[in-house]
Amino acid sequence: MKPLEPLAESQSHCNKFSAKISNEITRLETDIAAWEASDRTDIDLYNTLEQTIEKLSGAVEIYEQDVAEHEYLVNVHDGELLN
Repeated sequence: MKPLEPLAESQSHCNKFSAKISNEITRLETDIAAWEASDRTDIDLYNTLEQTIEKLSGAVEIYEQDVAEHEYLVNVHDGELLN
Protein backbone atom coordinates (compact mmCIF):
# COMPACT_ATOMS: atom_id res chain seq x y z
CA MET A 1 0.00 0.00 0.00
CA LYS A 2 1.27 3.49 -0.89
CA PRO A 3 1.95 5.89 1.99
CA LEU A 4 -0.49 8.78 2.30
CA GLU A 5 1.66 11.09 4.39
CA PRO A 6 2.88 13.42 1.60
CA LEU A 7 -0.62 13.51 0.13
CA ALA A 8 -2.26 14.24 3.48
CA GLU A 9 0.38 16.87 4.27
CA SER A 10 -0.19 18.53 0.91
CA GLN A 11 -3.96 18.54 1.42
CA SER A 12 -3.58 20.02 4.89
CA HIS A 13 -1.27 22.74 3.58
CA CYS A 14 -3.72 23.65 0.80
CA ASN A 15 -6.62 23.75 3.27
CA LYS A 16 -4.74 26.04 5.67
CA PHE A 17 -3.59 28.32 2.86
CA SER A 18 -7.14 28.48 1.49
CA ALA A 19 -8.50 29.43 4.91
CA LYS A 20 -5.86 32.15 5.29
CA ILE A 21 -6.71 33.60 1.87
CA SER A 22 -10.41 33.48 2.70
CA ASN A 23 -9.81 35.38 5.96
CA GLU A 24 -7.74 37.99 4.12
CA ILE A 25 -10.51 38.43 1.54
CA THR A 26 -13.04 38.94 4.32
CA ARG A 27 -10.82 41.64 5.86
CA LEU A 28 -10.36 43.24 2.44
CA GLU A 29 -14.12 43.32 1.91
CA THR A 30 -14.50 45.06 5.28
CA ASP A 31 -11.85 47.63 4.33
CA ILE A 32 -13.48 48.18 0.94
CA ALA A 33 -16.85 48.76 2.63
CA ALA A 34 -15.20 51.29 4.94
CA TRP A 35 -13.63 53.01 1.92
CA GLU A 36 -16.96 53.10 0.06
CA ALA A 37 -18.75 54.49 3.13
CA SER A 38 -16.16 57.23 3.56
CA ASP A 39 -15.65 60.36 1.54
CA ARG A 40 -12.88 58.42 -0.26
CA THR A 41 -10.16 60.92 0.55
CA ASP A 42 -8.20 58.74 2.99
CA ILE A 43 -5.01 58.08 1.03
CA ASP A 44 -3.62 55.77 3.72
CA LEU A 45 -6.67 53.50 3.52
CA TYR A 46 -6.53 53.55 -0.26
CA ASN A 47 -2.85 52.59 -0.24
CA THR A 48 -3.59 49.83 2.27
CA LEU A 49 -6.31 48.51 -0.03
CA GLU A 50 -3.91 48.48 -2.99
CA GLN A 51 -1.19 46.71 -0.97
CA THR A 52 -3.66 44.13 0.35
CA ILE A 53 -4.92 43.42 -3.17
CA GLU A 54 -1.35 42.98 -4.45
CA LYS A 55 -0.51 40.70 -1.52
CA LEU A 56 -3.65 38.62 -2.08
CA SER A 57 -2.96 38.35 -5.79
CA GLY A 58 0.48 36.96 -5.01
CA ALA A 59 -0.92 34.58 -2.42
CA VAL A 60 -3.53 33.30 -4.87
CA GLU A 61 -0.82 32.63 -7.47
CA ILE A 62 1.17 30.63 -4.92
CA TYR A 63 -2.00 28.81 -3.85
CA GLU A 64 -2.73 27.87 -7.47
CA GLN A 65 0.76 26.37 -7.73
CA ASP A 66 0.29 24.48 -4.47
CA VAL A 67 -3.03 23.07 -5.68
CA ALA A 68 -1.41 21.99 -8.96
CA GLU A 69 1.34 20.23 -6.98
CA HIS A 70 -1.29 18.57 -4.80
CA GLU A 71 -3.19 17.38 -7.87
CA TYR A 72 0.07 15.98 -9.21
CA LEU A 73 0.59 14.06 -5.96
CA VAL A 74 -2.96 12.71 -6.17
CA ASN A 75 -2.28 11.49 -9.71
CA VAL A 76 0.99 9.88 -8.64
CA HIS A 77 -0.73 8.25 -5.68
CA ASP A 78 -3.48 6.93 -7.96
CA GLY A 79 -0.86 5.55 -10.34
CA GLU A 80 -1.97 7.73 -13.22
CA LEU A 81 1.50 9.10 -13.98
CA LEU A 82 3.47 5.90 -13.98
CA ASN A 83 5.46 5.13 -17.14
